[in-house]
Parts: sequence; structure tokens; C-alpha cells
Amino acid sequence: MTLRIEVLQRKHRPLLKGFLNQHPSLVQYIQRFALRHSEKDLLARTFLALDESEGTPRLAGYFSLAPVSVERESVAGVGTLDRLPRFPI
Repeated sequence: MTLRIEVLQRKHRPLLKGFLNQHPSLVQYIQRFALRHSEKDLLARTFLALDESEGTPRLAGYFSLAPVSVERESVAGVGTLDRLPRFPI
């Protein structure tokens, strides 16, 4: 299997339609929300793992990176966090 990693773009839309996974929420995210989150909302950046071993690229998987923070009060009592600065994590 030869994999190439690319940032999700509009040109990848045909590949998204054929994506299958045992977890419906992962299929729904890549097909309905990932491109919007990358282009409009800027909530996440999605990267595709494209399998090119059969000549025609196929979506083998993906991962999304999203900026998130947690208020310190919501994780109070977690001992190792007490050493960290006092801004949101």
C-alpha cells in the first residue's frame, strides 16, 4: 500500500463519497462537515491518507486537527495539572 497525505480540498469531494468505515459518525463527518470546517468555520484542518497502490487514488483514512481548550475548573482535582500555568489548557 502506497499512502500519500494531503490536506482536504474541494478536489477531493469524489473520494469522500466512497469512504466506508464501521463507525457511521466518522463517515458522516468526512462527507458532511470536514470541508466546511476547513474552509469556512476554521474549526479543524483535515488531512487525507490516499492509497495509490491500484493507480486510482482511494481514501484510506483521515485525521482532523482542531484547536480546543478546557477551562481549568472543569478538570479540578487532577493532580498533575496543578503544575501547569493558570490559563485554559
